[in-house]
Amino acid sequence: SLDFLLERISKDEVDNEKMEAGQSNFARMAKKIFQKYKLTKIDDETQRFVVDLNRLPPEFYPNINGDDYLPSVLARFNKLETRLDKNNDLKMKFHDRIKTLINDGILLKVGEWDDHKTEFKEIQQQGSEKLVLPWQLFINESKTSETGSLRACLDATIKNKLLYRGENNNPEIINMLMLWRTCPYWMSLDIRKMFWQVQVNEKDQMLQHAIWRFDRTEKIILFKFQRQVMGASDSMSTSR
Repeated sequence: SLDFLLERISKDEVDNEKMEAGQSNFARMAKKIFQKYKLTKIDDETQRFVVDLNRLPPEFYPNINGDDYLPSVLARFNKLETRLDKNNDLKMKFHDRIKTLINDGILLKVGEWDDHKTEFKEIQQQGSEKLVLPWQLFINESKTSETGSLRACLDATIKNKLLYRGENNNPEIINMLMLWRTCPYWMSLDIRKMFWQVQVNEKDQMLQHAIWRFDRTEKIILFKFQRQVMGASDSMSTSR
């Protein structure tokens, strides 16, 4: 446990060789990540990191049929609309989140859902799937960040069937604790909207469409989510 590790370190039971090894491992990991970033970043003013999703090998691909999962997506869409209609303040906040995603280039309008839905209903060709992900709405009253207590994100359950987690680049906790002993100063930081800073390549964006409209009198619009999706099984490894 963490308490046990802290107790060990407090008793000077970690020798200098292990401390040096921890520093070396951490440095190698940081160098590897930075080299990958330089090779994959978009060469424009954003210098944005672009990733390929960790797709399963073709032999392990499940068959995706839109007729099997789309009714659930549409039912959840209608349920969320009904929920928001009952709470105008919540509805305004949710719509503000969606508009921010559009203005920031995270959510890209594709067209009207009626014009594209047949593309998603047919049996999807392996390696060229097109998916629609349902919206999820989370409320945490204790949240005090700039995005407030409301979080709007996509449910990546159907998308996760095509992905594997990938390599975990997080340093071992024991290495981090040893580094604390060798450095006089430490700094912690939180990357603002980390997953939404990472661009997904255009082919893999086909796995993360979403539908929405701002009023029931409007037609449903199909959007494409261009950044990493929180909750996708490979988001942590590819974002690292």
